[in-house]
Formats: sequence, C-alpha cells, structure tokens
Amino acid sequence: AFADHLVLPLAFGREYTGEGDPTMILEKLWSADRSAVVLTDGERGTYLRQKGDATRWHVPAYQVQAVDTTGAGDCFHGAYALALARGKSPLDCIAYATAAAAISVTARGGRRGLPDHRTCLAWMAAENAPAPLPIPGRQE
Repeated sequence: AFADHLVLPLAFGREYTGEGDPTMILEKLWSADRSAVVLTDGERGTYLRQKGDATRWHVPAYQVQAVDTTGAGDCFHGAYALALARGKSPLDCIAYATAAAAISVTARGGRRGLPDHRTCLAWMAAENAPAPLPIPGRQE
C-alpha cells in the first residue's frame, strides 16, 4: 500500500511542522497508521522513520556532478514507488531512489538522465555508494 508512505521535501516538512530538525519533523509527521515518513533534502540526502524500527535514518546523497536537477524529485518518487511495489522495505526503497535520482541529474533535461533498473543496481553496488546512517539522538 503506497498510501501509508509519506514522502515529501524536508523544506515542506519544516514549514508544515514549524520544526527545523529532521528528527523532530519525522516525529511530528508520524502516526500509527503510517509505514514510513520520508523527508527528501536534495544533495543533503534523505531522512526516514519506518514502522517497526526504533532507529531514525539518514541516507546521504551520492556525490555527483549535477548537470541538471530538473525532474530529480519526480525520479526519486517514481523509483521509490517501483521499489515499494517490488516488496522492498522503506530503507531499501530510499537506497534505490537515491541512486536513481543521482543518476538522473548527471544529464541535461528531465528525461535524458533517467536510469534503467540495471544502472541503479550497479550504482547501489559500487564501493562509493552512500550507506544509511542512524541519526544520533533519542530513539524509541
């Protein structure tokens, strides 16, 4: 079910909740009927709270030379939805979507850089792929 996954820009979360800290925004947007709250922050990465996991996560972005960021958010959302439809956990969905969005910004135009599945998996398997990091602080 996609409806129980809230995926939105960190900037919107800050405005909506009045909080500045990503961990506090995750808490304020959380409800018991959610499977995940995902806050995207462009080249600074993504933040996650997922059901059944006391850890709050930060997934850093890939270090790439961005040529054009047009459509990067849409690419992230689409890749997240694809991974979710394939039965992946929210953290794995973010890892996949982070790779897809990073690849997408390396070409000019919103479509030219869109990656295929094999390319995303290759980037995720690379030595320099960003690893998810637990956010320090209060955990459940």
